[in-house]
Amino acid sequence: MPNWLPVVIAIVVALGYGLYRERLRVSLVERWAQAHGFARPVPFAPVAHAAAVTLSKRLHVHGARIWGIGLEGFVDALPCTIAEHECTGTGSRQTGEWFTLVVWPIRESAGPLIVWRAPSVTPLMNAGVAGRLGVDVPDATTLRLTTPGGILVEAEPRVRDAWLTPDRIRALEAWPHGGVLVRDAGYAAWRLPGALWAGRLEQLLTQIPEARRLMM
Repeated sequence: MPNWLPVVIAIVVALGYGLYRERLRVSLVERWAQAHGFARPVPFAPVAHAAAVTLSKRLHVHGARIWGIGLEGFVDALPCTIAEHECTGTGSRQTGEWFTLVVWPIRESAGPLIVWRAPSVTPLMNAGVAGRLGVDVPDATTLRLTTPGGILVEAEPRVRDAWLTPDRIRALEAWPHGGVLVRDAGYAAWRLPGALWAGRLEQLLTQIPEARRLMM
């Protein structure tokens, strides 16, 4: 037996197992979607100005690089999109990072506002803030405020001061589910690290109403 044959066999087995696990993940997500009245457009390809695209660009300068599974439906009779996407790696990280983005409509938004809630998620430094918010200011530090409980809020001061009441600060600091929250252009979103899976979707059903109240 050639020395290279066991290596080739191991690679083929690993690839086959990876494909099996991915197909199983997709199958379970599709089964969950059917059971809960969500549609799965294939491929999921939101247009340039769709809310999911706009909000993903508020969290990363380049927005979503690749969209994976996307689901569209209703939670408590309100429209909701749940989609996974990949962003370009930050810092020394060369590979992309996958996230789950949940998007829903809100009544109004005076301008983009981002709440960095997860301690493990580090946003870009001051130099990238203005670009993500789509504003032009001489001093980017004015766009960032950290609450006493360590929550980082990014927005123009007029937008931030109008929305960030003492009650809302307390609610944000008490939010137990992590992730990053954003609102802009009549929509809000909640982004979590990692791709979609059926267990996460089941959890999101109970958590999305809480996120909506938080980002009203």
